[in-house]
Amino acid sequence: MDRMPVSFCERFLVRKNAKMEPISAATLQKYIDLLYTYVRDDIALKLSEKFGVVIRDGRHFIVMAVFDDPTVSKPKERNPNYDESIQCLTRCFVLLAFSDTLSTFNRPWESIIFMIGDNCSVNQAIGRKLGALPFIGCASHRFQLAVNDVLANEDTLLAKIHALMKHLSTIKCRAALRKVTPLASAVRNATRWLIVFSMVERYTKLHPALQSMDHATISKHSFARFVLSESEAA
Repeated sequence: MDRMPVSFCERFLVRKNAKMEPISAATLQKYIDLLYTYVRDDIALKLSEKFGVVIRDGRHFIVMAVFDDPTVSKPKERNPNYDESIQCLTRCFVLLAFSDTLSTFNRPWESIIFMIGDNCSVNQAIGRKLGALPFIGCASHRFQLAVNDVLANEDTLLAKIHALMKHLSTIKCRAALRKVTPLASAVRNATRWLIVFSMVERYTKLHPALQSMDHATISKHSFARFVLSESEAA
């Protein structure tokens, strides 16, 4: 997301390449505000008096900054009353987001009757500190932990498939793969729960394409040492 100013619509290149009729920044801002008001009022109308909240973190933002703070270099000078478990900035930001959203839809904090989320420290802190707000662990998270236990015996096989997929993701191997199939490799990622299934499924689809490669290509890119044997594939 470029987060460009509303005035971008008045730029020459934007108007030249856009299919819509030319529009001024003032008019665009007017209709953005009207759309926001309409959506806000519609949600407030449909939102029940009591509801639950699901917290699911899908993005990570990193801010790098330098501060001239002597308490950082000299921990002994820190405020003795400061308690990191209570004054968690992440938790504070989540609470501010909750409060702002609730006020937008004219709902008090008491409207939230439960919260669902991963069993991380921030979510636990919210569940403990805020008026005994019931915290329900994420069922999907618990299911994934159970799946990990089941797949523990197949970790060697999954690691071999992951090694092949990682090898296929290199520039030269990708180019060779594109000659026999439009499919790309899928690498295992610990933060994506479905990726293990997707990786194995992708391997089954790529296997015929790998077998169709000529011996020179397989030898050149060392595919043979990564492909599963017949017993492993079975």
